[in-house]
Amino acid sequence: VMTLPITQFYTCEVNPHNTVDIMGGTQDRGTQRSSSGDFMGWKSIYGGDGFIVRINPVEERYMYAASQRGGFSRSTNGGSSFRSAYPSGSDRYNWKTPYVLDPKDPSILYLGSHRVYKSTNHAKTWSLLSSDLTNGDQPPWNYGTITTLAVSPVNTDIIYAGTDDGNVWVNSEGSGINNWTKISDNLPVRWVSCVAADPYDENTAYVTYTGIRYYDYVPHVFRTNDKGLTWTDISANLPDFPVNNIQIDPDLPNTYYV
Repeated sequence: VMTLPITQFYTCEVNPHNTVDIMGGTQDRGTQRSSSGDFMGWKSIYGGDGFIVRINPVEERYMYAASQRGGFSRSTNGGSSFRSAYPSGSDRYNWKTPYVLDPKDPSILYLGSHRVYKSTNHAKTWSLLSSDLTNGDQPPWNYGTITTLAVSPVNTDIIYAGTDDGNVWVNSEGSGINNWTKISDNLPVRWVSCVAADPYDENTAYVTYTGIRYYDYVPHVFRTNDKGLTWTDISANLPDFPVNNIQIDPDLPNTYYV
């Protein structure tokens, strides 16, 4: 009888230093890793409900793993061990807490609770980059959290944040708690599942919505060419289904994957 390595993956990450080294966050089974690409070679490297995994593309020893509601840890030895590194224990965190590495300087990280934090030393310490970007705490449900972050690979001073209560924000300076501009007044009031910055144009970005809690027929994918001043519905012939993610093809302009 063969034992099959079956679980539910939330996310997947490929080690840029060794492409057979694959890992991902899993439902109730932590962060799983197969270092050799072997079908039966998976092992747990971090606990909880596993979510986003990130590996520094310049220094392989720096690796990050996350778990539910703000659990976040850093490794300085390539994933052999992890140490807790979340910025604040008193903040509100989404079930799948977003964090991103700066596309040009991966020693810089951004992490979202109901506020945005920035680290310039591989998540060793954090500084506050925003005030509350949500509509406030909404008990008894765990709403009022940041769900997605993005940094422009063209101009890394441009940072986007989206929330579970329909807000989308941009910071065009890369600094300053008060430098955030809300750019979602003309967008649906839904759970923001993803904000993505365009790899070609610093003024272009995309936002997607789930709509899992709603039954109104509104678009799920939008694009801006002016950092959020105006938005265009690009949902086209997509069905009225929740959209969880959008990726822009780095080699083919105007080609997207959702």
